[in-house]
Parts: sequence; structure tokens; C-alpha cells
Amino acid sequence: MTVLDSIEVWLVSLQASLELAGVEVRAQRSPADRPVSSWAINLRRGVREADLVVWESGLGELGLVSGAGSAALMEHHSDLQKTDRLGKVLARMLEAVAFVESSKQSQG
Repeated sequence: MTVLDSIEVWLVSLQASLELAGVEVRAQRSPADRPVSSWAINLRRGVREADLVVWESGLGELGLVSGAGSAALMEHHSDLQKTDRLGKVLARMLEAVAFVESSKQSQG
């Protein structure tokens, strides 16, 4: 299974739950005729937003906005083909839109 296939499984398994929780989901896989395939995902809930673009190479760009007037946090990821790294990035997206509680908050 490729990194892009993993993202598709993640989206399919969570999309209905995200939408029921008030999270707007926009996701698009690049057309098959593109030289390098990718997924672009946007999650938005109120003023919170998470954007992720992942290419089949495992490169990824993550952008998080935690509220109105807050600066966007941008991150570059170079090895999202490893499932543990991909999982952490996807979990950060869910935390950013307050779909799940941050592990930092639950420990403190």
C-alpha cells in the first residue's frame, strides 16, 4: 500500500465522523495522468484549519491555523511513506481542527 492509498483509507474511514462533528472536509487526489501523484486535504472547523499536501514520494507540506488572527504554522515533511510519521501528521490535522484532544492537553 502506498502513502497515497493510506491517506485514501484514512479519509474514507473518518469522513462521515468528521462531517458529523462539524468539520468541513475537502480532499482531492491528483489526476492519474500527472507525473507525480498527490493528495490535497483541507479540514476546517470554524476558525481552525489544517491543510496537507502529500506526494507519492512521501514529501508533504502541512499548514495549521488554530484560530482567527493566528499565524499559520507551516511544516515540511520528507518521509511520510513511513506509517508512524504519516500517522503523526494526520493526528496533528485532527488536533488542529479540535476533532480529537491533543495528547499534550490530555497529559497535562
